[in-house]
Amino acid sequence: MPSTDATLSSELLDEEQELKQDIDSSRQTTERYTVLADYLERIHEEYQNKEWPRTMCSKCVTSRHVYCHDCALLVIPEEDWPDSVRNHTLQTCLPFQLDILLDDRRSASSGVQMAALFHHAAAEPADDATNSQHQQPSPVVRFVELDRGQSIPDYGEDEDSIKTVLLYPGPGSIPLSSLLEGKAADTTLRLVALDCKWRNSVRRAEKLSSLTMVHLDNPPSQSHYWRWHNAGPGCLSTAEAVFWAAWQLVSGDGMSAASNCSSRREDNEQRLLDIMWLFAVQRSIILRRFHAEVRERVIPHLPFTDEAKEIARGYRRKQNHVRQQN
Repeated sequence: MPSTDATLSSELLDEEQELKQDIDSSRQTTERYTVLADYLERIHEEYQNKEWPRTMCSKCVTSRHVYCHDCALLVIPEEDWPDSVRNHTLQTCLPFQLDILLDDRRSASSGVQMAALFHHAAAEPADDATNSQHQQPSPVVRFVELDRGQSIPDYGEDEDSIKTVLLYPGPGSIPLSSLLEGKAADTTLRLVALDCKWRNSVRRAEKLSSLTMVHLDNPPSQSHYWRWHNAGPGCLSTAEAVFWAAWQLVSGDGMSAASNCSSRREDNEQRLLDIMWLFAVQRSIILRRFHAEVRERVIPHLPFTDEAKEIARGYRRKQNHVRQQN
């Protein structure tokens, strides 16, 4: 009997320890998700009274507000950029090389916003602002414009020291954290992120079919993006998915394996938040316009709320039904 009691006591202790670990993990996950929400709110408070005039893009000479989605360039005055972009340190926070493959409507693309920030952050200071805006971005981040005829890189030709994975939570994908198991210290991780509609055929392209698919270990259940979709709950924008992938590696055990991180974790986390800066600014503008245009609202909810997205889905279903009837 004593051995039975000891066994029972051990099992209860193990269960208690597992429960404590689950509670701690849940608490950490909740705290992690509030980091981005707090940053978005902070940017809104900082810029809610800021009025930027439309400005000519230095490349395409088109009038733009905040940034040019065609050229992936900022048109906001440089003094308003985050320090990590002005100081050319934004790209040093990434724990991986990043390829953004764009095959979507540019004005609705969060990947373009991220590409614009990295373009300016990677450009070396020049004698004049025009020349600095046209310098080539750092090889840490590549923006592949499939919508303009560029080809998907041939990842089969990567060096052995580069491990390339596709960030896509599909059947057969593995947790992002599993990449760190047995990872050689001299191996560089390259993350490929698709910026396209969920059902776009580019994700089935032959050059991507051989890549290991990875997903976030604990993705947030809700997106802060204002664009709706029919893919179900838990789907994120490209920018959010890249941010959370980087955050998971930098703030967790992946820090020691992050070859491109060059400073303390706290500094990296702040720079990581800055990769969402243009996303946050655009969201703040949408929020401000929503409250300013009360009489003109078609949907009585903020665009990035579940209620607004469901109403938009209903409109689309109704439109499709009318088309089918005709």
